[in-house]
Amino acid sequence: MDVAGFADGVEQVRLAVVVTGDETPLPQLVGKRASAVLVPNAGDLTWAGVDLTDSDVAALRRQLAAIPDGSTRGVVWSALLDAVALASIDPRTVLALLDPAWVAETSTAILERAGDEAAHRLIPKFLPEREQEAARQRLAAAATRVLEAAEPESTGALVAAQILATTTADEGPLRRWLTGNEMPRGLAGDTDFRWLVLGNLGRRGLLDETELEQATVADSTMPGRLAALGVRASLPSAEAKAWAWAQLTERSGRSNHELTVLATAFWSATDPDLVRAYVPRFFEEVPRLGEWVGEDALARVIRLGCPRVIEDATARLGRRPRADRPRRRWPATSWTARTPSARRCGHASATHRERRPLSTSRRGPAVTPAVRGLTGRRLSAPWVTQHTAYGALGHPRCAGSSNVR
Repeated sequence: MDVAGFADGVEQVRLAVVVTGDETPLPQLVGKRASAVLVPNAGDLTWAGVDLTDSDVAALRRQLAAIPDGSTRGVVWSALLDAVALASIDPRTVLALLDPAWVAETSTAILERAGDEAAHRLIPKFLPEREQEAARQRLAAAATRVLEAAEPESTGALVAAQILATTTADEGPLRRWLTGNEMPRGLAGDTDFRWLVLGNLGRRGLLDETELEQATVADSTMPGRLAALGVRASLPSAEAKAWAWAQLTERSGRSNHELTVLATAFWSATDPDLVRAYVPRFFEEVPRLGEWVGEDALARVIRLGCPRVIEDATARLGRRPRADRPRRRWPATSWTARTPSARRCGHASATHRERRPLSTSRRGPAVTPAVRGLTGRRLSAPWVTQHTAYGALGHPRCAGSSNVR
């Protein structure tokens, strides 16, 4: 592997290192000027997860965007996202890097994945509820900057437009885009983008039944029908939630794809009081789906549909003894059931975690830069742990959360 140090956009050092034990000294750095950021596995050459030091993380606000090597920036972003999932970095620290580092990113792969993680994971699953909307609007402002600076119709522009359509609270552009006016170049007639706009309007209670029905009729494709189902399930009304819950938990004849859409969209409520009463019902009623759906489908519903009402009572329900509630016993060989969300919902006891790559598909021991060398322990970045619920509940670095462990 390699270790590289950077300061103000200049690569100051890069060493080839062979890690042979728990600690590998780097005498080559003795007496050298300290780098602002020292990144193990900077070239992403081996199976390694990177733990950045506190001083490195503190320097990233000024230094990350200036690192000239795109692979190294990818390694750093992966390390940050993994650290949030492992509760070693406050998610606010990572979100603070959206501006200036994310808005200046030139790698479309990093731009897309980091933006997606911020919008769909860090904000809704790791921040306390009272902070989420403000964080979304900071992300929307950052996406606006990227969209304005990007080459029209470039991948970066399309990524920024999608994130903006998902997060902005400004009804004006959403309405214009819904009618096809002032569309970002390259997205005219794009039905997927239109459903992002409809979804945002729907979650905010800015979409009426007639508009949703018209959109559903206009797009009769399978993706369109699934998107319409998700928008309907996310509408912030007691009636919409009651309908969606019945469709999810009763023998409604819904396909596996439809069940996962319903499970994902149901908890998209700006007001937790709208869905709080369904939290205990989730642990009682959702496992009963196993009477008429397969194990993989049920595991996916559990993974995607765990309640997002982030409070102590939710965690206590997830930890109740298994005998207290109906459940389906998972076979030890069921990979899907070994995810953290399935375990939180009382359906598995193995220790596997689901991951997806940011810039690589390799895995291996994690390494942490230190004055005396490299410390190894088994983690698994540059993969991003996909925690799907209770992020803020168990996050010791997230002040304001309930810190349930």
